[in-house]
Amino acid sequence: MTTPIRSEILRAPASDGGEVQFDGFFYDYRDAESKKAIKVWIPPGVPFVRGVIIHGNPGGGGGDSRSVVRDPAIQEFAARHGFGIAGVTWFRGHLVYEKLGASILSAFDDFAKLGKNPELAHVPLIPRGGSNGGMTSYGLACLAPERMICFTANCGPAYYPHRPAPAVLKVPALLHVGPVDPFFQLGMKETAELFDDIRPLGPLWAWDAEQGKKHEDGHSADIDFPFYETCIALRLPPDADPRLGPVQLRDLNREEGWLVDTTTWKGKTDGSSLTYVAPFKEYKGDNKRSNWVPDKRTAFLYRGVSSYDKPLQLKLRDIGIASSGLSLLLFPDGTPITSPVVDPGTRVVVECEVNKEFDWERIEFFDGGDSIGVATTGSAPQCEFPVDGSRAVRSITAVGYDKNGNARAAAPIHFFVRDPKISALLAEQRRQIDAPFENGARPPFGSSAEPSKSKAKADAAVLVAPGLSAAQEKLFYDEKQRPASFWKSIAAAADQVKGDGVVIKAAHSRAGLYLLFEAPKMADGSMIDFHISRDSSKEIWSGQPVASKFSAAQFTLSMAETQYYFKRGENTMFRRFPDPYTMFIPRKNSFQEMEENYGVIIRESAGATEIFLPWAYVGKPGPMTEPAVGTRLGLVLAYSSGDEKWSWPTKDGPWAWPVENGPNPNPWGDLEIGPKMKD
Repeated sequence: MTTPIRSEILRAPASDGGEVQFDGFFYDYRDAESKKAIKVWIPPGVPFVRGVIIHGNPGGGGGDSRSVVRDPAIQEFAARHGFGIAGVTWFRGHLVYEKLGASILSAFDDFAKLGKNPELAHVPLIPRGGSNGGMTSYGLACLAPERMICFTANCGPAYYPHRPAPAVLKVPALLHVGPVDPFFQLGMKETAELFDDIRPLGPLWAWDAEQGKKHEDGHSADIDFPFYETCIALRLPPDADPRLGPVQLRDLNREEGWLVDTTTWKGKTDGSSLTYVAPFKEYKGDNKRSNWVPDKRTAFLYRGVSSYDKPLQLKLRDIGIASSGLSLLLFPDGTPITSPVVDPGTRVVVECEVNKEFDWERIEFFDGGDSIGVATTGSAPQCEFPVDGSRAVRSITAVGYDKNGNARAAAPIHFFVRDPKISALLAEQRRQIDAPFENGARPPFGSSAEPSKSKAKADAAVLVAPGLSAAQEKLFYDEKQRPASFWKSIAAAADQVKGDGVVIKAAHSRAGLYLLFEAPKMADGSMIDFHISRDSSKEIWSGQPVASKFSAAQFTLSMAETQYYFKRGENTMFRRFPDPYTMFIPRKNSFQEMEENYGVIIRESAGATEIFLPWAYVGKPGPMTEPAVGTRLGLVLAYSSGDEKWSWPTKDGPWAWPVENGPNPNPWGDLEIGPKMKD
């Protein structure tokens, strides 16, 4: 195993009484109440960060977008432009302009003061987000328009302030609406009214209401990322250096952009159903209902998103379709918010599925605003084109024509394009971030604990882990005896936990901690789930304020823990640990990878599952040696098989017990390091 290459962790008080830290890869902030938090990823191999893409959190207060900073595809896009990525939690969108947005900007100032990236005090920003995150994006742009390259908002319930200042209208923007949004039915009406108010002022903005779209991402990401790339090129001077002070972003000339007609989303009486778009100086539509976009590329993508009655659906052969869904941000489960990424030189095949009711004669395919191929009747509705490395994102659309010349659009689909040198730097950075801790040579078999009569109180929520002799520990590695025979010697009341058909035992040695889950009905699909912390159940509640001991105030997830969970028969283990103030991002590895990379062993046998954790991976990963006898480590156990679910010490684990409820009942029990057993 290798030692991670990490910078010294820097910590400092935040200007608002919270705290900030930097571990060489990520900046983190949280407020004094341990609620509002920000996470910023720094791209590798850059002299300074040129800009940051900020993802507002959906879901009101409790939504969390910090997991997006680890998305490998978005990292590819951001790194090619020298940009960082930020995610936040507990920022309520309607308060961002008047109050909360200042916390984001001051946190960036505090990050800069740590001395590693002073440019963060002035770095230009691109805010984006869905639902509450859309309001956050809008509010932040209104608060500091001088720092905004552009911004996008998706399915925002409402926008504050209702009347943006003239400086904000010079910031290019896309606002996406769900016309059949079941949660915020007034979103479309309020967005339309906002544009009615500001349109006479000539904003560099556009809005769309994708047909059938609910409270979801839809195809917004397919236009957003090309839009960001266009705005970066137009607005951010190539030689801008935020280390030297505020960056002067370039103003755009409205007459050099394109106009798009909101009255033609649903088509025209001549049978065409295609949103009308044209260069500003050639536009012949109704200026009272026109929107502005910066270039042909964005205009054609807007046409693909906004046009109604689309009988064409695109897909990328052998690549897939981007998934950048709002629901993944609303309910962060660690699933990557990912998009396809291809290498330059790849020949991409774009396939088009055509509704049978559309008797097509010709289909033209576009990469943004550039024609890349035409299919005609008698040939397959597809095109193939080579991808060069000139752009970091490609978004493909198509327009189909029937024999009468009536046009129909296809919604866009996007993918990112690697720069091989940058991809190599990203791969190395990820290796360093996730590298295992160096354990060195395996300690001698057995425990250094001495025999003793000390025991935990029988009525306490404590599982005692007795120490193993060298001979006993060697039995764990006996391939013929599973589970290891020494488990039969652990039978005292304090040395096991029982519940609903499951018995759980523990033992320890110089090398690490052993656990046994045993149940007669333990079958494939049974879930084993446990949290273990380096703080005892008492210490977990000892912080000042108490919330500082937890990764988030709405949960009692210890800052010193790791959660391990897996289903029998699937050969895959998941781990969650503070990062540092979030545990939403699980690490996923096969059992083989867990053993080879981390020394963690999972063995399944009839009616039993054994687990070995080196001390470096007991609790939050980091160097650790065998604790002294009597030491207590926070522990939560859970097991489920079919409809049977059981947890210890209470029915409410750390994910279901907020800090404000206090420690009664305490969702945490303890594992106590016990004396050595006799051979």
